[in-house]
Amino acid sequence: MHTFLGALRYEWIRLRSIRATWLLVLAAVVSAGLVAWIVAREIIRGEEFLSEPETVVSLLSGSSGVGPLSFPALFVGLIGVAALGTEYRHGLMQTTLSAIPRRGVLLTAKLLVVAVFAGLTATLSMGAAYAVGRAEIGPGLSTSLLTAGDTERALGGFIALVVLTSLLGVALGALLRSASAAAVVLVALPALIEPLAIWALTGPNSATGEDIAAHLPFTAGAQMVNLPGGDGPGFDLVALGAMAGGLTFLAFVLATTFVSSAAFARRDA
Repeated sequence: MHTFLGALRYEWIRLRSIRATWLLVLAAVVSAGLVAWIVAREIIRGEEFLSEPETVVSLLSGSSGVGPLSFPALFVGLIGVAALGTEYRHGLMQTTLSAIPRRGVLLTAKLLVVAVFAGLTATLSMGAAYAVGRAEIGPGLSTSLLTAGDTERALGGFIALVVLTSLLGVALGALLRSASAAAVVLVALPALIEPLAIWALTGPNSATGEDIAAHLPFTAGAQMVNLPGGDGPGFDLVALGAMAGGLTFLAFVLATTFVSSAAFARRDA
C-alpha cells in the first residue's frame, strides 16, 4: 500500500510539472468556450433554442453527440498520452522505473491520476462553457436548464467520455512507446479513420456494415453525450443509445489498456 500511495504521489507531482499538461488543459477549456460561443450566437440568431436540452448539452460540452470528434475530450486524451509517452520521448522511463520498479503499480497510478485530472478538466471546461454562454445569452441560460430532461445524464456522459479518452491516451502511450505516434493515433481515430470507415461501410443495402459502423469506438462513445430522440451519430446510422454506446467505448478502452499493460510489463525500458 505504501508503494502504491508513493506511486500516486509521484505521478500527481510529475503530471503537474509537465508544461504540456497545462497547455492541454488550457486548450480543452478554450475549445469548450469557443464551441459555447458559437452555439450561443446561434441561439441569439434564433437558429437554436434553449428550450431544447440538446442545445444546452451542445453548448456546455463542446460536443453535440452527432459525431465522434469532441475537442475537449481529445485534448484531455493527449494529457493521457503525455503522462507516459513523454517519458519514452525524453528517455526518462528507466529513471521512473528506478523510483517505482513495479510496473503494474506504476501504470495503475498513472491511470488513476490521469482519470482524476481528466474529470477535473472536464468539469472546468463545462464551467468555462457555461460562463461564456451566460455572458452571451444572459439570464436565459439558468442553472435550472442543467437538470431539465436528460441534460444532467448527458453532461455526466460527457465527463465519462473525457475520462475514458484520457485513459485511452495512457494506454496508447504505453503500447506505442512514443508520444508522437500515440497522439497521432488518438486524434486520427475520431477525426479521420472512423469517418472514412463509416463512409466505406454504409450504403444502400449494407445493414451489417451500418451496424459495424455504429459500434466504432468513438462513434459509439459520443452517444454518451447524445440525448434520446437526438440526431444520433450522423451518416444515417442508428444510434446505439447512451448505455450501449458507453459500454462499447469502455470495452475498447479496457481492451487497449489490457494489451498495453501486458506489453508494458514485458518490454525493456
